[in-house]
Amino acid sequence: TTTTTTEQQESPTTSTTFDAQPGFLSWQSFLFVAILMGLLRLFSSQYFSLIGIATSRIVPPTHRDEVARIMTRGALVARAVSPVVAGWIVSLFMTTTATTSGGSN
Repeated sequence: TTTTTTEQQESPTTSTTFDAQPGFLSWQSFLFVAILMGLLRLFSSQYFSLIGIATSRIVPPTHRDEVARIMTRGALVARAVSPVVAGWIVSLFMTTTATTSGGSN
């Protein structure tokens, strides 16, 4: 004979529009991230262009070429380093177990 126990009660399934399979991104989440990245790029480009204008007005005309050179080099260094840092951050938080850098104990 088969007996049923009350321990095996079915839990009600709540279906939301944000459900996605494990390991996959839902369309709503993807759309949110895409809009967020677009807004961040928009504001960052405005910030850096306005910073250049503000800096050139603050610095005396005799030093503007040096300041422009420094700003250009800083932008180049930031563009060279930021993909590496972003990749490291993503790989750090996308792993199942977070490990600390500094070797294994």
